[in-house]
Amino acid sequence: MTFRWALIAVVLLPIAGSARDRDTICKTLSNELVEQMSTAPLDRDYRIYNVYAFYSEKLDACIHVEAKLIGAEVFVRDLTRTVIRHDNTGEPPLGGPG
Repeated sequence: MTFRWALIAVVLLPIAGSARDRDTICKTLSNELVEQMSTAPLDRDYRIYNVYAFYSEKLDACIHVEAKLIGAEVFVRDLTRTVIRHDNTGEPPLGGPG
């Protein structure tokens, strides 16, 4: 799965013609993250989160936001690791150590 993320981030984002195309790629990456985080060993319950994913032209990055519906937790991730290279959410890094 790490190879697929790297391929999308390094190859497809620069050649995607419009922000709409890039937004679609970012939503695909976000859906894969939700799928990964929903399974063992993390088992995050996404029924209590609103999830937003979009391409930011200003940052030139895929941004993934999880806002908890109960409580006041918000997680923001740069799926392409363009701006935010490390998150301090206490969760393992995406795609393994590094």
